[in-house]
Amino acid sequence: MIELIFICKAINSKGKHVQEEVDADSKNEVYRIIVNRNWIPLSIERKVQKEKVERKKITEVLDEKYGSKGIKPKELIFLFYNISTMLESGLSIDKALEISSKQVKREKSKKFLQKIVSDLKRGTSLSESIKETGAFPPLVAPVIRSGEESGDLKKSFAYLSDYYAKQEKNKGKIVSALIYPILVLFAVAVVLYLISIKVLPQIMSTIEESGGKIGFATKVIIVVSKFYQKFGVWSLVILVAIPLVLFFLSRKLDKSKFDDILIKLPIIGDLIKQSNSVQFTTTLYILLSSNITLNRALEIANDVVMHTKIRAEIENIRRGIVKGETMSSRMNEEIFGEVICNIIKVGEESGQLIEPLRKSTEFLSGKLEETTKRLTELVVPFTMVFIAIIVGFVVVGTISPIMSMYK
Repeated sequence: MIELIFICKAINSKGKHVQEEVDADSKNEVYRIIVNRNWIPLSIERKVQKEKVERKKITEVLDEKYGSKGIKPKELIFLFYNISTMLESGLSIDKALEISSKQVKREKSKKFLQKIVSDLKRGTSLSESIKETGAFPPLVAPVIRSGEESGDLKKSFAYLSDYYAKQEKNKGKIVSALIYPILVLFAVAVVLYLISIKVLPQIMSTIEESGGKIGFATKVIIVVSKFYQKFGVWSLVILVAIPLVLFFLSRKLDKSKFDDILIKLPIIGDLIKQSNSVQFTTTLYILLSSNITLNRALEIANDVVMHTKIRAEIENIRRGIVKGETMSSRMNEEIFGEVICNIIKVGEESGQLIEPLRKSTEFLSGKLEETTKRLTELVVPFTMVFIAIIVGFVVVGTISPIMSMYK
């Protein structure tokens, strides 16, 4: 890859002679960059660069091929918080971005940030450059544009950092609630595999030779044991592959139908409604606080929320706003809850939506935490009962024929 770098000598706005290396596509572009800074260019010469051969780690190759196409949410939290702090300290936005590009570890993210820094030097606005990269979620560019217009970029970055931190926290709670039973069930499968391969064949051969009575539980154990013996380690691979196959099928199938099934499930459905509703109210709160119109805020919220049914509800609210209706009159209580709809209604009657949205977000966050806790409290005993049933089944299947031999 050949880099075009130009050595530019100029007189800056303070009347001092300066020399700087500028990354650009042509001399004309360098001239425009210098003039935009209110500098007087004296000479522009291209610096000869040797071709760089980039060697990438296997993790970087995999990330480029299969990883996120944009900047990851965890990186966004770090990035926005850092930039907000640096702006608070008096640094310019281009310098803050330049420092941040050196701090992020992911090569793809470095390139995005370096491009933004380069765009800023060419005179492109920050919000426009962020939008052009396609690396940021749809919420980011409008909030940054609002910060540019109000002259308070650090507040916009602080909003965004807080937003994505809360989103990751909520996602972590949900994942931790669901990951426990999956790990336990996999552990049970491994234990059953070891018992079936090492222990059961010897016990079963003894029972069959001694004429022990083989009941239903024993027959099931024999079938499982033969399955494990025949397929060996591949049986465990199949067990791991089943949920992965189901996951990919859900991606290929009609998403709206799959979402409808999930949202009707007990507890899981409540979790989905609450997590998406938190995302919706938080997005609206940030956008309206950034002086973005309600109609435009609803359009952006529709892009941010992932669940198809809730997106349809948001679009329904937006159409009502366009027709001159109130937001609360279009809100579905079954999706957003009666309390939230009432809070929004009171806010509309008072002519102030921002504070009600903040209260709605706090209320929904509490409900989400409560639902996640309830799910965890239900999952743990259910998993333990399931394990007890499996263990009991194995014990009955092996002990009962042994007892029949003694009789």
